[in-house]
Amino acid sequence: MPSKKKQLQTERASSRQISPVALFSKRARTWIVAVCSVALICFVLLPLCLDRLSSANTQSAAAIEQADTSELERAADPLTAAAPSTPEPTATPDEGSPATPEVHVSQYSTLKVDDKYPAVIQLHSRLVTLGYLESDEPSEWYNDATADAVSLFQRTLNLEMTGVADSALQEKLFSTDAASYEAKLGDNGSDVRSMQSLLAELGYYDGKVNGYFGVATEEALKAFQSKNDMDVDGIFHMDDRDLLYSQDAKPAVDPTPVPTPKPTPKPTKKPTATQKPETTKKPSSATPRPDDGSDVVIPVDPPEPEETSVIGVPEDPATPTPVPLVTPEPIEPPSDGGNTSYGSGIDAMIACAQDQIGKRYVLGDEGPNSFDCSGLVYYCLTKAGVKTTRFSANSFSKVDKWTLISSMDDLRRGDLLFFTDDGASRVTHTGIYIGGGTMIDASSRNKKVVKRSCTTSYWTRNFVCARRVF
Repeated sequence: MPSKKKQLQTERASSRQISPVALFSKRARTWIVAVCSVALICFVLLPLCLDRLSSANTQSAAAIEQADTSELERAADPLTAAAPSTPEPTATPDEGSPATPEVHVSQYSTLKVDDKYPAVIQLHSRLVTLGYLESDEPSEWYNDATADAVSLFQRTLNLEMTGVADSALQEKLFSTDAASYEAKLGDNGSDVRSMQSLLAELGYYDGKVNGYFGVATEEALKAFQSKNDMDVDGIFHMDDRDLLYSQDAKPAVDPTPVPTPKPTPKPTKKPTATQKPETTKKPSSATPRPDDGSDVVIPVDPPEPEETSVIGVPEDPATPTPVPLVTPEPIEPPSDGGNTSYGSGIDAMIACAQDQIGKRYVLGDEGPNSFDCSGLVYYCLTKAGVKTTRFSANSFSKVDKWTLISSMDDLRRGDLLFFTDDGASRVTHTGIYIGGGTMIDASSRNKKVVKRSCTTSYWTRNFVCARRVF
C-alpha cells in the first residue's frame, strides 16, 4: 500500500509542473512575437528591398548618362543641334500630291525677304504644292514672290500677313494637315481681284473688281459653285480656282443659239421727181405761103422730134443721206489704256511679250503693269488677236483646239510652253517660246518678266508639253 500511495503522489506532483509558455503572461508573449517579426524584416526582407532599389538607381543613372551623351553628340553636330523636335513632314493627304521634302534645320529657322539659304528651295516647293505659288526654277533666294505666297498662307490661317516664315509658321506649313490655298469673306489680294474679273466675265459678278472679298463676291462665288456642281460654301478653294481658270467653267446663263442675222438692206435713194418733158409743138403740115402770093402748097416732112431727157430734181437737203451701219470690233481685254497695236500672229505675240520684259511678277495679275505666268500668256495672246478666256497654266495646256507638241525638239517660235515642278502632279508654269532655246515668262524667282533659256536641266526634265496656237 505505501508503495502505491507514493506512486500516486509522484504522479500528482508531475502533473502540477508548469510549461515554459505558461511562465510568460499574454502581453509578454505578444511583445515577443512582435520583436521576432521585426527582426525577421530587418535581417531578411530589408536586404532584398535595398538590393532592388540599388538596381533601379543603377538603371536610371545609365539612362541619364546615355541621354547626356546624346545631347553632347547633337551639340557637336550643328545641323543636329539646331533641329527641332517636331516630326518630319510627310506627304499631304491629298491624293496624288508629291512627298513633302525632307525638313532641314534651316526650314525651322526664321526666313524673310533677301535671305538666301538652301531651305528656301524646300519652302518654295511646299508653297507650290499647297497652291500658294506658281512653279518656277528653284532658287535659294527668298524674294518678294515668296513673301507674297507666305502672306497668303498666313491669311488662310487668320494670322498677320507679314510675309515672314518663322519656325512656328513652318511647322504648320510642313505638317500633314497643312491648309491648302483658299480665299474667303473679308480677304484682300490680287488673287481675289482676278477671281472677281473671271466671275464677272462669266456673268456671276456685277460689282467692283477691287480685290476685296465682300458679300457680293461671296454670293457670286456661291452661284458659280452651284452652277458647276461644286461644294457651295462661298470659300474659294484650289478646286474652285482650277475650274474657274479652265475652259470647263459654266457661265451663269447657258448660251442660246444665235439666229443668223438677216443682211441689212442697203438704203435706197429717195426717188427723184421727174420733170415733165417739154412738148414740142406739132409742126404745121403746110408751109407759109410764098412771098409771091401763090396758092401752091409745098408739103414738108415734119421734123424729127427732139430727144427729150429726164432731168433729175435735186434731193431734199433736209433729208440726211443714210450711212451704212458699221459693226464695231469687240474690245479685247485686257486694255493697257494705250494705243499699242501689235497686229496679229506669231510676230505680234512675241513683240508684245518682249515689251513686257522687266515688269513685276504678281500672282494672279494679267497686266498691263504686272503679271503672273499665265496672265502674261493671256495678255500677249489677246494682243495678237487670239480670242481666249483667262486660264491657269494647267488649263491653257489642255486647250485642245491648239496643236499639241509633245517634244521640245519640235518647238517653233510662238509655241506656248508648259512645265511642272519636281514631283508636282499638274502643270504649274507656262511661257512663250521665241526660238533659239529661249522663252519669255513671268518668273516668280526673278519677280519679273524675263527672257531666259528653257533648255536647262530643270526645264527639260519638267517639260510637259507645248501648244501651237498659230
